[in-house]
Amino acid sequence: MAFGGAGLYCWIQAVLSYKMKRLPRAHPRCRLIRVVLSVIHAVCFLVMLIATKLSLDKFPHSIKEIKTWTSDQPGYPEHLSATFAEWIMAVVSSTYFLTFIGELKVIQTKVLVMPISSTQEGNGSAVVANDDAETANDRVGSEETLSTDNRY
Repeated sequence: MAFGGAGLYCWIQAVLSYKMKRLPRAHPRCRLIRVVLSVIHAVCFLVMLIATKLSLDKFPHSIKEIKTWTSDQPGYPEHLSATFAEWIMAVVSSTYFLTFIGELKVIQTKVLVMPISSTQEGNGSAVVANDDAETANDRVGSEETLSTDNRY
């Protein structure tokens, strides 16, 4: 499930990258790399599914008896192919996330902090800025308080 979910995520992000190509730092080479990595992931996922099915069909005992799979047992080459495909998918998924570095560098967040006076902290009041059509300099001193114990 993890590999299938990761592959689905890769494809969704690759399509979204092409849809949002006008974003800052959205380099065309990254979009191409994402598609190539998605294709590699999908091919390895199919190889893993097929090789796992073949290896389990060739294994002479029940699945519950598989503790260690040795090279002299039937189905070992297919099991090894499935294991390699899983490792390739793990590396591809990690590499895929590295393609977001350029876009994530330009994300900025801003936090608005409004001070609450010491007299208002104890009574549950909140400070709300006045949204009238005033200039920024006039707005500094015009704060209203809202009390939480208003009755309706």
